[in-house]
Amino acid sequence: MTTPPSSAQMIGTVLSDRYRLEAKLGSGGMSTVYLARDEVLDRPVAVKLMHREMTEQPEQLERFNQEARAVAKLEPECRRRDRRG
Repeated sequence: MTTPPSSAQMIGTVLSDRYRLEAKLGSGGMSTVYLARDEVLDRPVAVKLMHREMTEQPEQLERFNQEARAVAKLEPECRRRDRRG
C-alpha cells in the first residue's frame, strides 16, 4: 500500500487541472483545508481534501458531501464578506 503524501508534499499540486494548492490552512480528523489558486478564474479559493482513510467510511463520506452541498448553496457575496472579516 502506498503512503499518502504529507500536507507539505501536496503544496504545488494541481487538482482537476484547475486548483493549485499553495498553503495548508488547517487540518482535522476528517480533512485538511488548503489555500489554493483557481488558475482558470485567477482567484484564491479554499480546497478541503478528505483524508484517505475517511473515504472508506460511508457515513463520513456522506457527511463530507453534505458539507460540500451546504457551502455550494452560499451566495458568493456572503463568502466575500466573510473573507474580509
